[in-house]
Amino acid sequence: MQAAVEAKRTLPFEFTLTARAENFLFDRPDLDDTIRRLQAFEKADADVLFAPGLTIEEVAGQGSFSFSDHAVPFGELNNRF
Repeated sequence: MQAAVEAKRTLPFEFTLTARAENFLFDRPDLDDTIRRLQAFEKADADVLFAPGLTIEEVAGQGSFSFSDHAVPFGELNNRF
């Protein structure tokens, strides 16, 4: 991820770097690990944090988590890629 961020910084145009924590897509339903991965991606300066396959049921009662100074609400994706 860090190498991708560094490469992005050299581009002569705007580029949005999306980091994906795909645990829930590949039968690793570990919410704590997913959050740790997203926080590491944020620390590396990814622009967008995404956890595909994560549903409301998996985070029921968890509300939102803080990443830096931003609250990140969990939404549900109906399509799994």
